[in-house]
Amino acid sequence: MIKNTATLKTPATLDLRAEDIAKVADYLTRAGNTAGRKLEERKHSLANDNDSYADRIASRQNDIDGYSENIAENEREIATITERIANLPTHRAITEAEAQADLARLVALPFVKSVKSEEIDGKHYIVITTRPNSLQTTLARKFSRSERWYKVKPYKIALPQYRIRLGTEVHGSHALNDSALALSLADHNDTAHWLDWVSHYNHEPHPHWGTTSVSRDRTDQYRSVCLGEYEGEVSSAFRTSIADGLILFATYLQSAGSDHAYVGTRERWALWLGKAEYNLALIPSPKEIAGAVPDDSDDDEDSTPHCGDDNGTDCEFCEDEECECECHSN
Repeated sequence: MIKNTATLKTPATLDLRAEDIAKVADYLTRAGNTAGRKLEERKHSLANDNDSYADRIASRQNDIDGYSENIAENEREIATITERIANLPTHRAITEAEAQADLARLVALPFVKSVKSEEIDGKHYIVITTRPNSLQTTLARKFSRSERWYKVKPYKIALPQYRIRLGTEVHGSHALNDSALALSLADHNDTAHWLDWVSHYNHEPHPHWGTTSVSRDRTDQYRSVCLGEYEGEVSSAFRTSIADGLILFATYLQSAGSDHAYVGTRERWALWLGKAEYNLALIPSPKEIAGAVPDDSDDDEDSTPHCGDDNGTDCEFCEDEECECECHSN
């Protein structure tokens, strides 16, 4: 018979002081009081919320105090400016006869076809329509049917017929401000002849290389104009004479640089417009291509070789693996 030698389990000890037992009793009392406990938790949450709201009120009060100081400071400056205005010499009013004389000079300009007024959203504008083919600019490249740019002898093209809208509110600058000065195409047909064979570019009509594009369905949209280096002169001129301002603006339209304009080169602007006359001027004849210098600076992709009649190679027999014509893209 095997004797049981297992040791009996030692009883656990309880080593708590009287205050410990009191705390346990308090805990059990509170934990068991479900209704009271939930109310205490809600009370504590509301108190925390109130502390947060008080902090926010203090922050807002700081903002209010700061804004109040700004208002007071501005009011003092307004009072000072009002006094200075009152002490200025009386500004000579332009008479209606003088305004009529300025408008007569405007109408007499050789590139002006008509002058009328428009009311749009409560604002008054003078709208000048230019004569067709009266304003010109110069291009120095052509775009071949192989979709490559070539440098050529500079040649002139007529700018589109424009509507020029001048606001009669006073503005600090006429640049990039369509309430002060805006430009639109006067003839929808100026954008209706996009060359379908062009794949490197999209049809993107801009009234001028210094404006953003317009919708192909809404070419009559007005666009503000980036006046570039002409900004100061044009804005100043329009504030003293509509005729003088228009003369300077016409100079800008014909002569302004394009390096920092919305369209980087005039030739690309002309191609994107979709104007039939520009297409005829921009596309070189085989004879012109023979003596022209390729210009691959316009776009990186333009330096890619293309085959076709322009360079004397028929597409069917082209062996250039980098060529992007249709036969090599299939």
